[in-house]
Amino acid sequence: MQAISALVNTADEVLAPQATALSQILLDSIPNDKRHQEAYRVLGYLAKETIRVGSNNSFAKVTTKAIHTDLGGNLNSEPSKWINQIWKTLKGRVYPELQPTLIRRCRDQGLTHYPTVHKTSGNPAYYYLDFEPLPDQPSEAPTFSDINDVQSLALAYEPDLTLRLSRRGKFLFKQGLILDGRKRWAMAAWLMFQIVGTAAVTILLWVLLASDKSPISMSHLIAGLLMVFVPWLLYHRTENLMHLLDDRVGLAPDWMLHWKEFGATVEVVKGKSSDEPRRIQVLRYTATCPVCGAMVKLDRGEPDFPRRLVGRCGESPREHVFSFDRITKSGTPLVAPPVMRWTHNAMEQDSNMRFDLTR
Repeated sequence: MQAISALVNTADEVLAPQATALSQILLDSIPNDKRHQEAYRVLGYLAKETIRVGSNNSFAKVTTKAIHTDLGGNLNSEPSKWINQIWKTLKGRVYPELQPTLIRRCRDQGLTHYPTVHKTSGNPAYYYLDFEPLPDQPSEAPTFSDINDVQSLALAYEPDLTLRLSRRGKFLFKQGLILDGRKRWAMAAWLMFQIVGTAAVTILLWVLLASDKSPISMSHLIAGLLMVFVPWLLYHRTENLMHLLDDRVGLAPDWMLHWKEFGATVEVVKGKSSDEPRRIQVLRYTATCPVCGAMVKLDRGEPDFPRRLVGRCGESPREHVFSFDRITKSGTPLVAPPVMRWTHNAMEQDSNMRFDLTR
């Protein structure tokens, strides 16, 4: 409760003028197609309550019972039990996904803080929005030369919260697949089972074909094709898994995504502490093309940039190509920048070259 009292004491001087704007940014950052989900409803409710009482230079602190009543919680469940699971999802997944967007939007509007969510201990427990100072801006992207203003063409990727997973994708990766010891052994056992099964099928087909002395028929051709296709399929799937473990990021396969979705990544993310195991999660990052303003989505880099994920512009996917750093969520042009900002010396040199070519 000390943090709350400190906020109230400094509300007139620092945070009260920003509280309504910060809460509105939080409210506007919630994706439209997810506003009906319980965690997002609670988040929006806290933002609306803060806006409602913001004119009094105070900050809303809402009890569990009030949230349960106002949002029409499950009447067959205790309010505390109902909200505990929702709060776990909100703090563990929903808010961390929104946080980069909140920080960027607050910084773009010239604000000094950004909204966070908190819960007090005790009975009753109170839920409220807190406002923390904006973190330092990341270092500027390096420029390639004095002629090309690459910094103006750098972009920042943001998580796309509208991504929809398939049923299998939701079952495995909705909360992230934690790679603890048991799951590691299960993955290794499943891989060995596929290798042994593929080898057994291939050997069986080869024995059957070798022992069959009848004339070649369609069944022989099909068996021969299976002898080639099944090992190739296993190799392809195993190669993708090995690349994911080596590179820590890869393009998500179609079976993880809703049939209308594409351009998502599957990542191996390390835990917040050294004792916390890594987890596999599915995300999608997008950005705005600094050249033409179209949407940039991730795609494979082949053939020009093998074994890399690159950002490709929707309007010019071969020319407006950007790198992708999954740690800094930033990218710079990989193809020669299409917009050249010439210095005076560069223009002079260019005119001399043209003069020499015409002689």
